[in-house]
Amino acid sequence: MEVMERNIKKNLEYAQKRAIGFIAFIGEQEVKAKAFKVKDMQGRSEKEFAFNDIKEVFSFIKGHH
Repeated sequence: MEVMERNIKKNLEYAQKRAIGFIAFIGEQEVKAKAFKVKDMQGRSEKEFAFNDIKEVFSFIKGHH
């Protein structure tokens, strides 16, 4: 959860510097759409998931390690 009011670019840089493997984008638009994106920081792939698709999220992450 971003609480320091950094923009997306700064958050991506932060994740890269700390070797964070995956990040999720959840903002106002995602809440309205009931979906969010997960980004693989190493492979650069990105996929959208519905909030209730937690099994799919874990499969995505597991498949990219």
